[in-house]
Amino acid sequence: INGMKAQGTELKDAKVVMFGAGSSAVGVATYLSNALVAKGGLSEEEAKRRIFMIDSKGLITNSRGDKLNEWKAQFARTDGPECTTLLEAIKYIKPNAIFGLSGAGPSWNQEVIEALVSGCGGNGKPLVFP
Repeated sequence: INGMKAQGTELKDAKVVMFGAGSSAVGVATYLSNALVAKGGLSEEEAKRRIFMIDSKGLITNSRGDKLNEWKAQFARTDGPECTTLLEAIKYIKPNAIFGLSGAGPSWNQEVIEALVSGCGGNGKPLVFP
């Protein structure tokens, strides 16, 4: 929350990527969603739409064809393209922040970081929590 202030991003405008979709990612996403409601003035639905979860198959959506468990389903997207890689998702979302909450191997290469910096809601200062 303080990082968004330092970045100059209003909480109601924040876009956050969770790279990982297990219990840690869902816990952080739920906490963040609650903060966006309490401090950003968003509805619960609006807050969850500001959070994008990515698992081993890409951006979690209702339309990608696999059965989602209940914790992934609560953050599944109904909008946007099917993004199957982290880089595709970063380029589409242009997040202000990313949380690395995956046990998957190295995924954040220079191209991903450059996409974060160039997208980042237009301010060039992404919040990165590896």
